Amino acid sequence: MQDHAKRHGRLARGLAVLALALGAFPATAGAACPVLPASKVFASLGDTSDYFLAPGGDFEGPSTTWTGGSLTAGNDPFYFAGASHTQSLAITSGATATSPVFCADDSHPDFRFVARSSSLLSMLEVNLRFRDRFGVTQTWLVGKVTMTTSWRLTPRIRLMRDLALMMPASGAPDAQLLFSAQGGDWAIDDVFIDPYRR
Repeated sequence: MQDHAKRHGRLARGLAVLALALGAFPATAGAACPVLPASKVFASLGDTSDYFLAPGGDFEGPSTTWTGGSLTAGNDPFYFAGASHTQSLAITSGATATSPVFCADDSHPDFRFVARSSSLLSMLEVNLRFRDRFGVTQTWLVGKVTMTTSWRLTPRIRLMRDLALMMPASGAPDAQLLFSAQGGDWAIDDVFIDPYRR
């Protein structure tokens, strides 16, 4: 009985130390993620959720704020981000295109984009990079796209749904999406993020 009481005491002290340790590492920076204008951009294909455009995610204009890819002529045929758009982002085999930073938290469950590849055997690997609640930079695989040589809207890809416990309480102000082309060239367009947790 005495040994049981000692073990219980040690466990309680251990939990208290853990709680203090977690409390010593608050959110890494800034205020909560802002609420951005969103709309039902994919409603024509049956997805009635609201989405906002990722930073530079329409790939229009003379230059792009993304790194590792290049603007190319030819928009996806759905024109989700604008009927007058004429460009997409090309990612050559072996290259990684990286988005500008954006704020993400556990209210951002999913994202979708349009993609096509040069080969049915190629793959586009999608990673999320962010600083966790301890200030450590993490890179997590969140999705893979395969088997499409024509423009297709991807399924929902999990963004923050599985990472809530690792995130700063106020969100990650410096999250980035990384798109890595493997075994062939890829093009992506119209990258949209779902801002509403359900």
